[in-house]
Amino acid sequence: MYRWLVAWGVSLSIACYTQANPITNGNITVNVSGTSGAIQSLTFGGTEYYNRGTVYSHYGFQVVGNSASFAMAFASGGIDVGLNITSVTSAGAGGPVTVTGAYQGISFTRVYSFVPGYDVLRITTTFTNPGNSPIAIHYFDTYDPDQGVDLVQGFSTYNDVLVLSGMNVAQSSANASGSPGYTVIWGGPSHTVGFLNGILGIFAATDLSNFLTNPLDPNGALADIGMGIVYTLSLSPGQSLTIRYDQAFGRTPQAAQNAFQGANQQGGPGNGGGGGPGQDVIPEPTSIALWSLLGLVGLGLRRSRWVS
Repeated sequence: MYRWLVAWGVSLSIACYTQANPITNGNITVNVSGTSGAIQSLTFGGTEYYNRGTVYSHYGFQVVGNSASFAMAFASGGIDVGLNITSVTSAGAGGPVTVTGAYQGISFTRVYSFVPGYDVLRITTTFTNPGNSPIAIHYFDTYDPDQGVDLVQGFSTYNDVLVLSGMNVAQSSANASGSPGYTVIWGGPSHTVGFLNGILGIFAATDLSNFLTNPLDPNGALADIGMGIVYTLSLSPGQSLTIRYDQAFGRTPQAAQNAFQGANQQGGPGNGGGGGPGQDVIPEPTSIALWSLLGLVGLGLRRSRWVS
């Protein structure tokens, strides 16, 4: 069933789909919004994964403990108040695409690139806190996988949480005549990953809070639900921190798992798996700065800034 998005007090419009140059590794093709830096479209083997029905391929931020600071960058090109995207550039057909921006005084660079030799899209983000105070944030991506639509298999997918290369990952597979087919796996070091109970993705501070409290593991059940991957980061004054996660693709769950594990083998292009040498290590927050923001008083008053 085609689904329409209804948001709490948010007026949505159809923003123009300004794109950075599409990038491809031959099997995966990614279109990134030229205004928000979010994925607008991703195909694997000619099959669209995200841009069907209500599109959920967004990323966002929230200061820990401050729901009013919740802000997102949308697949449509929209950007919430409180988030600033300064540039989206592509190095060419093979990538990478680099997004630069700022949130709550923190600067960030978000890079989309392919892991050589594997059907894996890597998203690497570097944060820098140039200020004089520490800050703790949640940084998240959220997706509604709909790869079954192009395959005439519907919106529902088989969804599961498992461990690969020492890391928790979320896996979503199209319904291929009653068995899992085209698959995507999301995962990386030191994060919270899973699915959302009965909704298509994280779209508000309450969704983020509920997900962090109880990330869903459907244990392979068939449903039309979204997923989330959240990093909780603490940045001291002057500190920079880099995190990354992968999206691995295959025509079967095993093929996608092989791609993820190959990209995250010890000493390989993934720079190590969970707990291994070369792993991108993300420290747990040791101090939390709670910012009081004026002008944002709750979810119902959340405003969006739409850019053309």
